[in-house]
Amino acid sequence: KIDQSLLRDYIQYARRFVQPQISDAAERELIEGYLEMRRLGGSAKTITATPRQLESLIRLSEALARMRWSHTVQQYDVIEAIRLMKVATQAAATDPRTGTIDMDMITTGRTALDRDTLEKLANEIRGMLTRDAKGQKLHLTDIRRRIEQQSSIEVGMNEVQQAVQQLADERA
Repeated sequence: KIDQSLLRDYIQYARRFVQPQISDAAERELIEGYLEMRRLGGSAKTITATPRQLESLIRLSEALARMRWSHTVQQYDVIEAIRLMKVATQAAATDPRTGTIDMDMITTGRTALDRDTLEKLANEIRGMLTRDAKGQKLHLTDIRRRIEQQSSIEVGMNEVQQAVQQLADERA
């Protein structure tokens, strides 16, 4: 067990005096790891790594070196940073329906598939309102019922509300 004050002093010293520089081997590993993360999304219409993730990999690698009081980021620091990033990304950004990593889950809170579905639903509602409603009010339950009748897709009230809200936001 480490004494709390000793740990605090260790961290303060590392923050103040250890500013690691990235070695050539670590730099190559960062580039390769980042490109590999980018390639993972190459087959889908989603981006699995952005420049922000590269910056995070650099910061993680530096932090790992700093923990060792090393003034040089080594290749193994980068390998561990990439591993940590993959585990965290997998946990936070895996679309439960497709099993693929979708960075939209992290950046927008919804998957690309959800966003596309919501867009299609909003377009369907827009068409319904211009085609059928002609100025009359429609309740959300009526909208939902009509959409389910027109297509074989089961739509929840939450999705209908989100699509109507999206349409309202577009008009504002």
